[in-house]
Amino acid sequence: MFAKDIKINGSGTIENGDYDSVVINGSCHINGNINCNELVVNGKLKCLGNINCTGDVTLNGLSKIDGNINANIIKVNGSASFEADCQCVELLTKGNLHSNGICSCKIFQFKGKEIDLKNLSCEIIKINPSVSGDASSINGVDITLNNMNLYKVSGEYLTIKGNTIVDVIEFKEKLILSNLVQVKEIVKF
Repeated sequence: MFAKDIKINGSGTIENGDYDSVVINGSCHINGNINCNELVVNGKLKCLGNINCTGDVTLNGLSKIDGNINANIIKVNGSASFEADCQCVELLTKGNLHSNGICSCKIFQFKGKEIDLKNLSCEIIKINPSVSGDASSINGVDITLNNMNLYKVSGEYLTIKGNTIVDVIEFKEKLILSNLVQVKEIVKF
């Protein structure tokens, strides 16, 4: 357990450190790595380092994280950009998500507007963007996708719906495709 809480109302800067609860109401720059038990952003966050959170991270507003982010549960209710790797138990998104690194978790659920992923690896994946979705590679056990453009999806149980365009589908047990899905190659392994 970390000793100190930090709360920013308005604008401020957080330096390297260990914190119990970090609450940002406004605009904040994190100039380094932080360890915390809880992070709540209500506004704008620019993090130049890594975030290691033993509890939950809630991102309401606009967040850009240049370093790695590790947490129990990550909730994105605004717009988040992860420039490096993301690791958590659950990632739940109702906003926009952009990830340039490897995003790995047990449960990934996206019900937002726009999603852009480089590499997603989770056990359970449900992606249903209301506007658009792009990904290079999605790997998991139980995957449901809707309205995505992606290079490769690989898993045991796949359900792919809507106007999804995919180059390569690899599946082990079950594949369900709606009639609007466009696929170049299907491989059963």
